[in-house]
This record gives sequence, structure tokens and C-alpha cells, in this order.
Amino acid sequence: GTNTTAGDLFRLQPAVSLLNANDEVVTLSTAPITAVIFADPGSNQVHDPNKAVLSGTLLANAVDGVARFVDLSINKASVFQELPAEGYQLRFFYRQTGVVTADFYILPGAWTKLFIPTFQQPKQTVAGVPLVVQPWVYLVDAFDNRVDPLNIPSGTRVSASIDGGRAGAALGRVPATCAAASTPNCGDTSDATNGQSIVRFTDLSIVLTNVSYAMNFTAGGFSVLS
Repeated sequence: GTNTTAGDLFRLQPAVSLLNANDEVVTLSTAPITAVIFADPGSNQVHDPNKAVLSGTLLANAVDGVARFVDLSINKASVFQELPAEGYQLRFFYRQTGVVTADFYILPGAWTKLFIPTFQQPKQTVAGVPLVVQPWVYLVDAFDNRVDPLNIPSGTRVSASIDGGRAGAALGRVPATCAAASTPNCGDTSDATNGQSIVRFTDLSIVLTNVSYAMNFTAGGFSVLS
């Protein structure tokens, strides 16, 4: 697979040779070879723990004893995701016989949106008291992978507001902003450094009661509602 970007076709597409007991290519074989994900580090993303998807033509018939895949890709990055292991592996098999690849790595794509994981969505709380669950906002690519921090423009900040701007509502300091910081825990404007693909608000609150709110978070021309 070699290293490639999430959603892009592998730069090096697999070719699987069918061998006999003497490790010689069985040139007359036209056996169908199936590709599946064997090791899936992307499923360990904390913010998006869904399984990675192997896309493309997953079955290739051998020609002259070699099955060549041409359009495989994986949607979930394994690099810059704070994972315990980063190496993907694919398995190719025919009937009961198979082979597993060496590790390869999937990089995140360009920053295209903001993402709030389910476990960090704001929840019901007391007026004027910091939200029990403070929002975390991730800077992600088209497949919800955290982006490479080096690709985040210097000085990038995430701003929070009440969607619709209801009078009398407050969120920490207004407008509350949080930098993509090297120590990204903030609820005010104190952090000015950059270097992470996540911002964690810590002291947002709302002063009005008996109203259902949505929060709007914006950064770099992108926005997301809680």
C-alpha cells in the first residue's frame, strides 16, 4: 500500500502472485483474489471509532498467475490521530490460502471542516454555570480525520457563539475563542499558539433558562453546530 492520503488511491497498488509449493508463479491460474482490511488502526480513533472502509474493486482475477488491484483506498487516517498503533495491514486470500501485507500508513487530508464528537456535545446544565460537558472541536479532513497540525495556519482560532445570537446569552467571554494550541485547554482568548488539531473549551456557560440552544463554532471559514 505504501503511505498515502485518506480517500486517495494507494500510490502503489497491490499485485498478488499465486505460487505453488516451490514458490513458482502458477502462470495458468485465473483464481479470484479478495482483499480485506486485516489490521485496522483507524477504528481506534477516539473521536470517530467507526471501522475503516477499504474501497475499490476488492476482487481481482489472476492473469498469468498474478492478481493486480488497481483502485484500492482507505478512508480513515492512522497518522496524527494519537493511536496506540498506526500501521494498516491488508489480507489477500483465495479459499483458505492468504497472505498479509507489511504495515503501511494512511495520512489525513487537507483541513475541510470542523467536527464535534458525540461524547463532547454540550448537554443540559444550570444557567450561568459552566456546561457539564464542555465542547471539543476537531479540525478534520473530508473523512473526519484529525488533520496534520503542521497544515493548520499559524494563529488559527475557534470561536464559539449562540446560534441565532439570542440576547442575554453568554458563552464564557463573548465572543469566546480557543486557539489550536500546544496546550489546547481554554475557555477564553489567552492561548495564542498553534500546533494541535483539537481545541477544548473549559468554561462556556449560558445565562438564559428554559431555552433550547445550539452553539456555533467557526474557524478558518468553516463552521459546525453543536
